[in-house]
Amino acid sequence: MSDAKNIFEQLSGDEVEVDTAGDAIEVWEHAQEIEKKSEDFYREKAGVVPDKTAKDLLNKIADEEHKHWALIESVMQFLHRPDRWLEDAEWNHLEEY
Repeated sequence: MSDAKNIFEQLSGDEVEVDTAGDAIEVWEHAQEIEKKSEDFYREKAGVVPDKTAKDLLNKIADEEHKHWALIESVMQFLHRPDRWLEDAEWNHLEEY
């Protein structure tokens, strides 16, 4: 547990400022990058710890970070849809909006 506490203390020192007044898609892309870095961080730590329980726990946390990344990917697809969608009776839409 003390090692886990140290990991989270290190992460809290890596604060990142995000301009939320900017483009929403840019903010989501930045969030997705953070999720990917977090997943990579936990996978890396899982690769170096000798304790199987700690390794399994770190991999589970990494799996959760990947789920967050995938969720953000879905949000970004939703945000991009208006740019890619043409509403016209003559056009056939292959995917449901």
